[in-house]
Amino acid sequence: MRQARTTRAILLITMFVCVLSAAVAAQQQEQSYTARFEAAQAKAENSRAELERWQRQYAVALSLAISLALLGAATTGIQAIQKPWKTIVTGVMGLLVSVITALNSLLVPADFKTLNKRVEEGELHLANMDHFLDLRDRATTDGDREMFLHEIGRSVEAFEHLRTGASGGTISAALPSASLGVTLHAAAIEPPCSCDALTRRERDDFTYSCQTASSASLSSAREQAIDNAVNDFVARLRPARDSASQQAAVSDQASADYVRRVATEAGACVVTNAKQPTMTVVLRIPRALADEKAQTAFAVPVREAERIPNAAGEIVVPPPASRTVDIPVRANPRKYGDFVFTFSITGANPRVMQLKSVRVIQDGSVGQTKWTFSMLLDGTVVATLPEQNYSDDKPPYALASAIAVPASGMRRVKILGYRR
Repeated sequence: MRQARTTRAILLITMFVCVLSAAVAAQQQEQSYTARFEAAQAKAENSRAELERWQRQYAVALSLAISLALLGAATTGIQAIQKPWKTIVTGVMGLLVSVITALNSLLVPADFKTLNKRVEEGELHLANMDHFLDLRDRATTDGDREMFLHEIGRSVEAFEHLRTGASGGTISAALPSASLGVTLHAAAIEPPCSCDALTRRERDDFTYSCQTASSASLSSAREQAIDNAVNDFVARLRPARDSASQQAAVSDQASADYVRRVATEAGACVVTNAKQPTMTVVLRIPRALADEKAQTAFAVPVREAERIPNAAGEIVVPPPASRTVDIPVRANPRKYGDFVFTFSITGANPRVMQLKSVRVIQDGSVGQTKWTFSMLLDGTVVATLPEQNYSDDKPPYALASAIAVPASGMRRVKILGYRR
């Protein structure tokens, strides 16, 4: 009887400790996201200050351009006047033109048209940051929070590209890395969130698809909207593949893969007045890549994609003292796939490499991407991860697999990734 009470007490204490640990872990996770959103807010405020500086530069550049135009017109008009003071006035105006030109080169970094374009695009990116920061409380799951931070990070990076004129940049570690398709021409988000609001500044050199979707969470709604937009592009490209030869050369699966590689996300927003979590997403493709010849030339047939690995990584198994090891698995270039496989190592002979997680840095396309991974020991396949969707918007994936590695000699472990 006493032993039964003791066992019951131990079980109750164990359950209490587990519940308490889970609560502490949840609180720490919540604090982590709070800190990341605060860092994202700081990045947005830095961008706001920079945008205000651009607006002042634009105002100065526009004022100087108008002044030069007026002085030029006045100088031309004075030439028609026959007065003794004409030469003096003309000389003074010429001096003013020289002074204003010098001030223009010293005070503003570019002409007013370039500055106006920078201001307009900067306002769009800042509006996207503010949209997701203002709605952060609507992100009820970790996947939604990661997606919000991902969208903010894309806009921050695009703003930095605009500021530096570079094609790439580094942003705060608090924000996740931007995936393929940085939003360089996002649309300003004005309530209510809609395709009209996101596409009001479409560019002629792109073709667009805007889709809205609802789901159980905002992150899954975004993925569904992206899938719908991809399918819309595939349907548009299908009429160009009516012939039997084209159908054989470019299947719908290959066409979808092609669309995901060449499309970029031009804007996204949360529909706040919907009953379910709902998001609107706009994808765009350069018109030069949205035609029959481009698809025929660059779409990879599925049969080829199944044979050739799209990403790879390998290591020599570390000494027995090691307890964990990371294996980077990357495509070339990395934007088409970048993963980190984390293993724990137990045992002595054989050593067992137990897969703990797969962190997705770049999934390789817009939205989720299907990948299959094969694990090889000294060139022989010993384990396989079946095909599933991976997304760089989500936390590391907890997957189960293991490799038994003999303790003798140098052993090489390789991981090959195949994208669909």
